[in-house]
Amino acid sequence: MNLLNIINIKFEDFNSGTHYALFNGSQIKYLIDKNDKNFYKNLLVNQNSYSFKHKLFKIIIKCMPVNLIRFLPNVKCCSIEINENLKTNIKENLNKANKISNYILGTKGPHQKIVIQIITESGEKIYIKAGNENVKELLLMESYVYGYLKGLGCIFSTPNLLFTEINEDISLNALDEVVGEEAPLEFNNDIFTLYNDISKINLNNLRLENLEIEFEFSHGDFAPWNIKRNKGKYIIYDWEYAGIRFRGYDIIHYVTQVENLIRKSSLELSIRKGVQVAKQYVPYLVNFEDQYLRNLYIVERNKTYMVNDNEDK
Repeated sequence: MNLLNIINIKFEDFNSGTHYALFNGSQIKYLIDKNDKNFYKNLLVNQNSYSFKHKLFKIIIKCMPVNLIRFLPNVKCCSIEINENLKTNIKENLNKANKISNYILGTKGPHQKIVIQIITESGEKIYIKAGNENVKELLLMESYVYGYLKGLGCIFSTPNLLFTEINEDISLNALDEVVGEEAPLEFNNDIFTLYNDISKINLNNLRLENLEIEFEFSHGDFAPWNIKRNKGKYIIYDWEYAGIRFRGYDIIHYVTQVENLIRKSSLELSIRKGVQVAKQYVPYLVNFEDQYLRNLYIVERNKTYMVNDNEDK
């Protein structure tokens, strides 16, 4: 089983292999190193758990020794081979002895990525976000934004980008661990303040395509699971989709993602609520019909995620 040319997974019996593969339905969600005796504290404690199913999963896993994971119905044992190019890049750039490697597998699709959590002998946790040629431009944008935001004086912080490597078969960004509390599901004044700060970022080299409505800088995937709070300071990460979008896009997206993915409302109803919330926080948007903003959002969403949501719903 070869995933994105990055890791090759071979399923084994439970007496052999290097990792436990934890499934979510038919898809692998985590690959846990058999040597990681503190796998919950190392890998899962900072994983967002907004759904009831994931919260329950974390409670069960928290109480379970690593050698008992095999008894869960959604677990298989496997051995892993890492792409040699990736292995070389990690060794050359980190220059640190690696003790444990866990893996988080992203959602399947054109922009799927694999996050490799490396725990060094000193206990430092480093995250390698890796993908194939489909995510090359996304990871380049993320790398560029992290560099641009450094020292800009935003009210939020971002993870420390350790290095970026882009070549023919592997694209990757290496980042420090993001530690903190989960952001709220409800769009509130705190989240609006973050949105407002992001919207004022000025990247002059990004092109405007529509002059009927005001444009601003956008995170692109502004959602609770890309925000944490640590000691009163917000940390925003996953800037791959950053760019210029119509004013209010990030608010509509935040609400839409929560309503659609967490609360399981239809996409249409979720967008409708997103537009309503955006108008409450940005009075300028009252000048536009709900359907107009909805259509702008759908077009931008499709372009961003390379999907084809039905615009005629």
